[in-house]
Amino acid sequence: MKQNDPIGNTMRRWILLAILVTAPVLVEGQVDPYLAGRACMERGDYDSAVVQLRKALEMDPGKAEILYQLGISYFNLNQNPAALDAFYEADKRRKGMGSLYLAKTEVRLNHTEQAMKYLKEHLSSRYRIPEQELLQDPEILRLETKSGWRELWNEKEWYSQQDQTYQDALFMKKNDQELEAINLLTSLEKQGYKTSLVQAEKADIYMKLGNQKAARSAYRAAVRSDVRNTDALFRLAGCQM
Repeated sequence: MKQNDPIGNTMRRWILLAILVTAPVLVEGQVDPYLAGRACMERGDYDSAVVQLRKALEMDPGKAEILYQLGISYFNLNQNPAALDAFYEADKRRKGMGSLYLAKTEVRLNHTEQAMKYLKEHLSSRYRIPEQELLQDPEILRLETKSGWRELWNEKEWYSQQDQTYQDALFMKKNDQELEAINLLTSLEKQGYKTSLVQAEKADIYMKLGNQKAARSAYRAAVRSDVRNTDALFRLAGCQM
């Protein structure tokens, strides 16, 4: 793999993260603090994650991905003002990235108007999560009885027919209808719908079916489409291992 290949370099970093998650006994300092922080998050050790991610931020100030993961760590520790600051800074650098957690954190702080504002931003962003998942989120559910909720959902159709097809594919995947799910995902892929996410879901199905070659190919395609798809990077690392 060429050293100047940015995707290849990222893959190597995430392979190292996968090793960290499965073998956390490595001596502290052997890996960069961002990877160590993510490994701590995978183990649910958010106090240690904060320590490592703050070190990573000192080395790479203002990096959106570090700020976002730091915000999630604070959020899971119920340190809501600190989480809010981290998500706000991440969102400034990558519009929409922190919007959902900004809304969730504002709900916790009883700032309904701000929560609605960020929820609308999330619904308009490329980071929008599936409707069913959004409406099952415990913080977001607290907004259902608040002023502005009905108006927000009546404003427009936030989710398209393609979004619904994607949800149908995920439902089939969950219920052991793998071939049907692949057919729907392939159709969405041809339409250019969220290519990275679609490829990653196909890869998951291929792994479940035992076709590791097809899975690796699909994970690579997901990463090539969007190197910021860290879930696909992590799963690819697992395949490579």
